[in-house]
Formats: sequence, C-alpha cells, structure tokens
Amino acid sequence: MAEDFDKTRMTLGEHLAELRTRLFKGVVAIAIAFALAYSQYELISEVVMAPFHTATAQMTEHFTELFAEKVAAGEAEALHYFTTDDPETWELRSEFRPDERLSVFGPTEGFTFILRICLYFALFLGGPYLIWQLWQFLAAGLYPNERKAALRYFPFSVILFIVGVLFGYYLMVPYAMYFLGIAFDPDMLHAQYRLSDYFTLLTALSLALAVVFQLPVVMTFAARLGLIEPAQLVKSRPYLIVGAFILSAILTPPDPITQCMMAIPIMLLFELGILSAKLCAKPRAVEPDSAE
Repeated sequence: MAEDFDKTRMTLGEHLAELRTRLFKGVVAIAIAFALAYSQYELISEVVMAPFHTATAQMTEHFTELFAEKVAAGEAEALHYFTTDDPETWELRSEFRPDERLSVFGPTEGFTFILRICLYFALFLGGPYLIWQLWQFLAAGLYPNERKAALRYFPFSVILFIVGVLFGYYLMVPYAMYFLGIAFDPDMLHAQYRLSDYFTLLTALSLALAVVFQLPVVMTFAARLGLIEPAQLVKSRPYLIVGAFILSAILTPPDPITQCMMAIPIMLLFELGILSAKLCAKPRAVEPDSAE
C-alpha cells in the first residue's frame, strides 16, 4: 500500500498549490453558472414561484367552497363574497381571493431575491464540478479500495439528494403554504405573502428533505465500514419512529399532515437503509473459540 502513496507524494507547498488551482477552477465554474442564471432570472423566478401558485389555486378553491356553503346556509349574500349572484359564474371578490403575487417590502428585497436564486442555481449547476475538483485532490491520499467505495456511494447520494429536493418542491411546500393560508377565514384578515418569507420556507423544507434522504447512504456506509450492525439498526427502529416525528415537528409547519409528509419518508428510508445495510454489511471477524 505504501507504493500507492509514493506515486502521489507531494510537498506541503505542492499540495497547497494544487488545492488552490482546483478551488479556482471550481469557483470559475460556479461564476459562469451564476452569470448564466442571471441572464435567465425571470424564467428561474417562475420555476421558484410555481409551488406558491399551486398553493394559491388550492386556497382559492377552498375559500370558494367555504363561502358557497355560507351562502347556501343563508349566513350571507352571494354578492358579499362573489362578483355575481349566479352560482354558475361565481368568482371570489378580490378582497377574499388569495393574492397570486408575492409582496416585497423595501427597494432591495426583489433584487436580493434575484441574487439568491441565481446563487442557488449556480451552486446546483456548478457545484458538482467543484465537488469533483475537491475529490480529485482528496483522492490522491486514499487507497484504491477507499476511492472505489466513495465513488460507489456518491451517485446514490446525489440521486437521493435530488429526489428529496423534488419531494419538497412538488409536495411538501405547496401543501404547507396551503395549510398555513387557510388557517384564517378571509372575513377575519387579508393574507399578504412576503417574497423573502416564501423563499426561506421553500429552501428550508427542500434542503431539509434533501439531507434526510441521505439516511440510507449513511446507514449503508456505516455498516460497510463495520461501525454498526444491521441487528442494532433493527433494535433502534422504535426510537427512530419517535425521533422522526420529533424532527418533523421541528422542521415543518405545525400541522399533522405536513409532519407526516416528512416523518413517513424518514421511516421508509430507514427501512431501505436496513435492507441495504444487511446486503453490504462488513462480515464480523470470527473468534477462534467460537470457530472451534
């Protein structure tokens, strides 16, 4: 094994020079991706706001049904909530309809949002190249079997990361916005949604799910290294279930459905991790006495 390191042996100065070169290449890639994103920020903004528009459409449908029931029960006149008194053409009045446009409070908030979405896009597009450059630097100090093991798990980690982000983008964020939006009757207050608050909710939930979806990879890698045994994972299942709901209560809005939308995937991923750990677990060394 020492021969493998002899081939890549470098002085401290050479290591620092190589690290600087690889970091520079990665940063340049991210800067190019940022420039590309800035040239198309309107299109990216539409993609980022799509879950919000989905939620407002669901809120409009909910309030239409709610006020239609009030009119049918004789609690209010149709024209109080709707633009016409014909049930076939009912459309909510503007003061009762969720605003489909996000609001900004201050002259810089909109531009700050543009910079943030461009940065996230640049990290998403150019980040893999930066990670690859750092990997090339770190791989020189690893044994061949260690490099193979890392390369084997990396694609699965990336796939699960993307699946977690998409799960939050398409399912959790729209429902969370919908639940929070229907908490109050528009007769009581008029909801106005701030751009920065929405984007914080979107990124927080999506990135939290992306990290949670790494659970099977972490469990498999730990079992492969012999740090934990599948039997121990099975015994810890009840604690995982409790911990999943506690973590979901911390990371999601305070409604049971959104919490289940995070807790249930955690439990499913844990079961997937147990199955993968059983297949990839490192065999335990057999003691001489037990072998006899």
